[in-house]
Amino acid sequence: MINFKSPQVLLSLITILAIGLRFWQLDTLPSQLNRDEAALGYNAFLLVQTGQDEWGKPWPLVLESFGDYKLPGYVWLVAIAGQIFGWHDWVVRLPSAAAGSLLPGLIYIWLKNLKKADSAALWAALLTAVLPVSWFYSRMGFEANLALSFLVIWLILVAKKATSYSQVWLDVGLIFGAALLILTYNTPLLLLPFILIYLPWLWGFENWKNWWRTWLWLLVITGSGFYGLATLFGQKSAITLFSDPSVWNNFVTQRQAARGILTHLTSNWYVYLAEQILWRWWRTWSPEFLVLRGGTHPWHALPGAGHIFWIHYVFGISGFLVLGLGKICNQLTKLKDCLRLPEIWLAFLTIISLIPAMITIDAPHATRSLLFLVLLAVWAGLMIDWFLNRFQSYKKIILGLIGLILILEIGRYGLNYFKSFPNQQDVFQPGLNQVIQTLDRDYPQTPIAVVGDGYAYVLWAWYSQLSPRDFFATVIKQLPDRIGFRYGQQVGRYHFIMQAADRDESEKILVEWQNSSWQIKTF
Repeated sequence: MINFKSPQVLLSLITILAIGLRFWQLDTLPSQLNRDEAALGYNAFLLVQTGQDEWGKPWPLVLESFGDYKLPGYVWLVAIAGQIFGWHDWVVRLPSAAAGSLLPGLIYIWLKNLKKADSAALWAALLTAVLPVSWFYSRMGFEANLALSFLVIWLILVAKKATSYSQVWLDVGLIFGAALLILTYNTPLLLLPFILIYLPWLWGFENWKNWWRTWLWLLVITGSGFYGLATLFGQKSAITLFSDPSVWNNFVTQRQAARGILTHLTSNWYVYLAEQILWRWWRTWSPEFLVLRGGTHPWHALPGAGHIFWIHYVFGISGFLVLGLGKICNQLTKLKDCLRLPEIWLAFLTIISLIPAMITIDAPHATRSLLFLVLLAVWAGLMIDWFLNRFQSYKKIILGLIGLILILEIGRYGLNYFKSFPNQQDVFQPGLNQVIQTLDRDYPQTPIAVVGDGYAYVLWAWYSQLSPRDFFATVIKQLPDRIGFRYGQQVGRYHFIMQAADRDESEKILVEWQNSSWQIKTF
């Protein structure tokens, strides 16, 4: 007979829930791949077929794509999945969906290795399973979502290393895991230096002989990552506070308007940057970003919805303050010992998890804050468990209220996602596959002009299943723009233009997205 109070059974049910939310209608919702997903899928296809990416480079460690320089980890997994299942939209999303489905279980294992109770770990797993940002991101091909699960696996190994110094497999897992993180997404690489600084306290200075070699290898891997991915960081720096012209122009305007000696002295570049970073850090904690509206990017959240539920927000922030920062305040007199406490380790991770987003121009930014958002779910789980244990006499009432609120929030978001969101797909410009089929049937040899942005070429290459030979023979890229993006001008028989007036006279067919649908016009 199944014991439904067993942690293993409850965790299995939570995992089934996570799988359902992430895999149901995965092939059709969202209705179509976005440009990043198409680039991941088509480059994986080219690598399998030719061993080269879209620039003709053999198995590169950084894929230039359309100039955003993607890391290869996600592409490699899509290549494997494509070989097994074929080249479909859901296959491109499969690594992200699988990673998101496994994440609740990984959170449970991580907290258990941090010596937390089954009940606390289960609450954290449940709140991760229904976390809107994980739900949403897992249904799209996000490298960051895959890297998040890899990072939690790596943090599990870090926790195990604190008590199992002599196991070689842990050292190998930590070293190769760090390399895998670096090759999957850039956010973990930005966090690794801060984590490496903390590890001696977590693993214990008195035990340094048991871990110094591992730590040194991790330092070498991290340094090699920064050195080897210099090209990627060169491009990414163009979208940070440090390089964006608009940030500098705003600073100059503010400095010119400064009045008084003190104001003029504080109006320097470094003070201005610090203000911008702190402002972005503060806005990321706001209910407007987290619960009510989300960020500005339409691919990061449902229209008009946030990234977490109110239950995550209230219990997550209170957990961080009470169990995290509160623990630090209580342990200040014995700092060396308190840094090994799991709550303080989690608080440290929460604070540094926002660093990648804080330096981004369009912060708050969900993709670069995924670890932070999941840690809020972890804090919420820990706080709910603490609350229930603290008020045992009201446990049933509290459980009922929390359960009711959670069911209402899940139901509202679920209806929004599976009922309303299918009718809000214009941002993806759906129907491209059908348009290409119509063009192939009615105008099989005719040159075609397509009105669209500079990324459209990879979507048309993916949905037309363009062969590697035809792709390499016809692709034309434009010169890089200010931030290094290389837009596609031609692929196959498709010529991509910014407006209909740019059509060449020899192109008798024009395709453009108008009035929420694809229009085919003849001349």
